[in-house]
Amino acid sequence: MDNDQRQEPILRISDVEPQDRYVGFVDILGWGDKVKTDFAAALELYDNLINIFEMPPEIDDGSFSMRIVSDSIMLICSKVTPIAMACNLLQHGALAYDCLLRGGIAFGKHIELVHKNNYYVLSEPLVHAAMLEKQIKAPCIAFHPSAIPQFDYEELLSASPFMRLILYF
Repeated sequence: MDNDQRQEPILRISDVEPQDRYVGFVDILGWGDKVKTDFAAALELYDNLINIFEMPPEIDDGSFSMRIVSDSIMLICSKVTPIAMACNLLQHGALAYDCLLRGGIAFGKHIELVHKNNYYVLSEPLVHAAMLEKQIKAPCIAFHPSAIPQFDYEELLSASPFMRLILYF
């Protein structure tokens, strides 16, 4: 088939308008060992992580979402406070099952597209957060410089002190 006979793609992520979003990328440390050695405990941890919290309506503007694939957790929101709160709750939930989390939070252009059973993501903050997660040596969740100038510190500090633990910026 030559170039003139190629069909235009039916699905184009470039037709989706990018949105400014905070994205948290978090890795569950020790997940592979947990799955291999105690699958029942891994299943229980998963149940705990997916049911650990319900975001209070005064904090979530309706844009918060969480995606978990194996040992990777992606948190997306238009505001940083729900991401920070979710990270802390996830940290505490993972600790209860002898797992630690390491990750990053970044800010930038983010696009998601769902078509049939397929899920597509093109995201500056996901790339930055994942790269940050790889650089961090200690189990913590750090803020990428792209997220720091965007902080509303008043909003972040309005969260209870318990919700502000284990975050570094």
